[in-house]
Amino acid sequence: MTPLTADTPTPPLTAGGAPRLLVSVRSPREALDALAGGAAIVDVKEPAAGPLGRAPDRVVAEVLAVVASRAPTTVALGELVDFAGQPPPPGAAVAKLGLAGVAGERWWRPFARAAAAIACPAGLAPVVYADAHAASGPAFSEAAEVAADVGSRWIVLDTYGKRGPSSLRLWGEQRIAEAIAVASGHGLRLVLAGGLGLHELPVAAALGPAAVGLRGAVCGGQRGGRLRRELVRQAALRLAPRPTIA
Repeated sequence: MTPLTADTPTPPLTAGGAPRLLVSVRSPREALDALAGGAAIVDVKEPAAGPLGRAPDRVVAEVLAVVASRAPTTVALGELVDFAGQPPPPGAAVAKLGLAGVAGERWWRPFARAAAAIACPAGLAPVVYADAHAASGPAFSEAAEVAADVGSRWIVLDTYGKRGPSSLRLWGEQRIAEAIAVASGHGLRLVLAGGLGLHELPVAAALGPAAVGLRGAVCGGQRGGRLRRELVRQAALRLAPRPTIA
């Protein structure tokens, strides 16, 4: 990997071509391994604290310092129903809040307040769960509309239960493609996450999300396990566009 200095500009969050690889890490060491393996975006979370577990601010700050200008960084803040208004340490491009437990509630009001309080360049991204029945979350279209209204630039499709099927298996290719179109219609970029396996990445990439998010797949199938650089490298290769023969 080409060394980067503090003066090297951070790569943009969005780029043409294949989806970018977002890898969730829980420590500075994992962040370095993710970058060395080819991750384009580093996400900070604590898997032991839930599907969108917030890491301690100390850990977030350490990861942000290690990643520096090498890649954009996103930060998980937990669920909206538990959010007490504490923003993450400065430096992240995007903050994420899960929408579990808000179905039927006027959740857009506290979400808008949170978005106004969090000063990230690409705003606050709502996380919609593909297993909405388990998460008791809102419809994707509702979340996309709210996100656009508060100035978000990203929206995430994830899974609430981490021992069940992946988001791709739960929704299928057509429904995910429709979600990507809905997001695009609201000016949002969709990050496709949620228990995806390495074998699912070519199909996921072909659907056209802005990024694909992984944790368990690059930890040998256990999201609480140790991140493995070689698995990140495999994931990056599977997301890369395949050459065509004219």
